[in-house]
Amino acid sequence: MDPRSPYLEALGERRSDLHPGLGEYFSAVPGGSVGIGEGVFERVGTPRRWLWPLYRMLQARAALIAGWEQDVPFTVHNRTIAGRAVGERTLQLHSGAWTMKDVVSPAPGGRVVDRIGAPSALSAVFDVRVDDGALALCSALSASGSGDCGRASRASSPR
Repeated sequence: MDPRSPYLEALGERRSDLHPGLGEYFSAVPGGSVGIGEGVFERVGTPRRWLWPLYRMLQARAALIAGWEQDVPFTVHNRTIAGRAVGERTLQLHSGAWTMKDVVSPAPGGRVVDRIGAPSALSAVFDVRVDDGALALCSALSASGSGDCGRASRASSPR
């Protein structure tokens, strides 16, 4: 049985609207293989020091860092297991290497659920859309109600 990508499963028939390079990038990683990439996060953590004690608990669970850094290089290892995208991102922080873990699963209605941490400490639900050939993840449960979106476009993915 071929592995399924949760992103492409959420898109359904709209997957053909993706730029071909992104269609390949968001496809499932074949069984027994690991997708490896690298990039730079522009910002990691929060500058709000009063949140750092809470974030320390989440940092210990591989979810968030307790601090604020910019231009942080990372390496990502991705696998597809039972239709879920399993990722480990190792960030090169000033204090040393730290690994964030997450599992992305398909959800009804063209959505994905990202469970972050090991064991899962946070969850986020995203509507998966195609916007001018780019994959867009839009927060389905935004506290502001604004439907905040992030895009993976030809120019920005992977960086």
